[in-house]
Amino acid sequence: CLFLISFDPDGLREDSPLGILLEVTKPGVRLHARGNLVVGSEQVKLTNRLLAAFTAPDTASENSALRAHLIPLGFVDGRYRALVQLVPAPSPLNDATWDLGFSVIARGRVRQDAAGRIDVSAARTPVVFESEISLKPGPYEIVAVAHETQEDRISTFRLEGELVEPDEQPLLIGPTILLQPATAIFSRSGELRRTGPLAIGNEQVARLEIPTAFVTLVCAAHAPRGEQARIQRRLVGETIADYEPIALPVDRDEPCMVIRDVVPRGKMTRGGFRYEIEIVSGANRLANSFLEFRVDEALPGAASTPTVGS
Repeated sequence: CLFLISFDPDGLREDSPLGILLEVTKPGVRLHARGNLVVGSEQVKLTNRLLAAFTAPDTASENSALRAHLIPLGFVDGRYRALVQLVPAPSPLNDATWDLGFSVIARGRVRQDAAGRIDVSAARTPVVFESEISLKPGPYEIVAVAHETQEDRISTFRLEGELVEPDEQPLLIGPTILLQPATAIFSRSGELRRTGPLAIGNEQVARLEIPTAFVTLVCAAHAPRGEQARIQRRLVGETIADYEPIALPVDRDEPCMVIRDVVPRGKMTRGGFRYEIEIVSGANRLANSFLEFRVDEALPGAASTPTVGS
């Protein structure tokens, strides 16, 4: 037979083992029970929930949305540099406290992590937690967790990808990241600011009334022979824009460069757009990539169906 014995733990010592002694008065009955238990404090319970969210983000309760973005910054000394942005859904509370953090997992180990706290004093104030990382080429996974302490809401996000070794691919065009200026509380290295560039994810719509930037990492570990290769970019949609070609980098010590193209405010219309980037030599196209997205007056968060190709 299985018996469940419950009791009120109030007044018992917390976070340390407590011995259990059960005695049975009925003759001939043998009893098997736990030898001790631990009454967890609220802080320990919260810690266990956050650990569970980090170790199994797909099974954690997600009471609010969380997004994570990886923005390329360059490639130096055999490692990629990038900026990680964590963006939780704004809290409806006038006073909210966010604890945000992420771990970067590569080759089966946690390689880097970062965490911080952001306090807000007005309802639905957007917050953005940022931290720079450095990673060797190869597969990676970023597990992010956000905890709004006043409502005790935990949300998680997992970002997976692979960073290609530039030496193994003569020409490489990384995914294009779309950025737009935003008013929010940005936190990086313990410093706060009120405005900054915010990544627009695949599930979002770019805003019509503000500037838009496209950021792409281009690598050329082995420049093509013959005519000087160049990087060409074009924006195609209701609005069409061509950007001045850029010579392909040929420095072996720094084979990668970050391309940043900007569309000023008011230069795009509502509808679908396609940002194209390619490496050409003469009449030959050597590599290409594109980003498709939508633009509207809606605030970020509206549904859309952008796609990325290479």
